[in-house]
This record gives sequence, C-alpha cells and structure tokens, in this order.
Amino acid sequence: MRAGKRLLLMKALVLFCSLLALPCCAAADEIDHGLWNELVERYAQDGRVDYDGVAQDAETLERYLALLADTDPEQLPSPESRLAFWINAYNASVFKGVLDHRPLKSVKDIKGFFDRLRYPVGGEELTLNQIEERARASGDWRVHFAVNCASASCPPLRPEAYAAGSLEAQLADQTTQFLANTRDGLRLDGPTLWVSSIFKWYAKDFSPSRLTSNALLDLLDPYLPESVRQAARARTFTMRYLPYDWSLNSATGGLR
Repeated sequence: MRAGKRLLLMKALVLFCSLLALPCCAAADEIDHGLWNELVERYAQDGRVDYDGVAQDAETLERYLALLADTDPEQLPSPESRLAFWINAYNASVFKGVLDHRPLKSVKDIKGFFDRLRYPVGGEELTLNQIEERARASGDWRVHFAVNCASASCPPLRPEAYAAGSLEAQLADQTTQFLANTRDGLRLDGPTLWVSSIFKWYAKDFSPSRLTSNALLDLLDPYLPESVRQAARARTFTMRYLPYDWSLNSATGGLR
C-alpha cells in the first residue's frame, strides 16, 4: 500500500512539474537571421546591391527564405521580434524577386512585382505588399525607411539584419540617414520642403489627418539634420514631392 501511495505521489509530482514547465516550453525562441546578415553584410553597400554576388550565393538566400517560410511570426517572443521578422522577410523576398527576373533595369519591368508575385513567408504565400502591410501593422512609421524595394530612390538596404535587441537603434539610424539624403529623402529649397514620395503614398501612416509640412516636420524632428531642424522652426513651408527613381539599385549598373 505504501509503495502504491509513493507511486501515485511521484506521478502527481511529475504532472505538477510538467504543468509548471508549460509556459517555458510554449515560449518561442528568437529566429536566427544570421544567413540574411551574411548576405547583406557581403553584398549591400552604400545603398547599392551586388546582385551578381547574390546570384552566386543563391543557396544562402534560399536557406534563409526556407527558414522564413517555416517560422510562425505570431509565436515569436516579442513585438520587436515580429517586426524584425517582417522587415527582413520583405527585403529578402525582394532579393528573390530580382534574382528570378534578371536581367532588368527596374522592378517596374516585372509585372506584378509588388502585388502579384508571392513568396512563402510564415506559413503563407504573400505578395510584397502583404508582407509590407504586416510590418506596417506595428504602427511604427519608421518601417518605411527599413524596407527596401530594390530601387535607387528607396531608403538604402541596411548592411545588417534587423534584430529584436537592436531594432530601436536600427530604425532610428535608418530614418536619420534617409532624411539626410537631399536627393531622395528630404531637402529645403527656399520656401519649399521637398520630401520623398513615400510620404505621399503612405500619408496616413505619418498622420491620421491631412499631412502638412508643419505636421511632418514635427513628427520627423528627432531625426532631422540640425540645419533643417533650425530652419523648420523659423518658418512654414510648402510641401512638394521629390521624383522617385525606380532604376535598379545595382552596384554594377546596367541590366543586372
């Protein structure tokens, strides 16, 4: 009888310990973006991409895309983890889209590049627009300066993978860099504030109401060059949009 009680007690103890362990076991691990980090560290520089090099390293890209396909982002441990996942997924899928359609001068030459071509991400088949929407759902407008559409006027591809632990610093740096780019990001010209067409296409992400120059400058203030910040506080500007260069952001130029 005593042996039977001991057995029952041990079973109960095992069950109790198992229940205690459930939350720990249910917590998902961070996804390892190391493969993507290898690619962008090697082939992305100064806003340009060596697509010839990426093509030679296609196996690494395919391995990373397979990892994205098999990962459930909803099981990642934090909002930062999920946002980093979607940003990296967008940028890696753009690589795949470009490589699958070379040679080309522009992603605009690819029919349905943003809204028809689909990529296996997070257990779904998603277009680039849909992947971008998942990132935008975070409510962080700085996402627009982290995703890269393989075009010259797009915010430059960061030469490192986005990661949960460094995401805040990475997004702040990307935003600061892009707004310092007077060709594609932002510049003041007399009474005119010239800004990227990104602010026109996604105006609601930057302001729920009408996006004015004053409202935009207030929002961007922490990331503006000091000269622009000082000028913005002294007067009101008329906002206009910079032309967008859709030519491929290839490091080697031409049809790549």
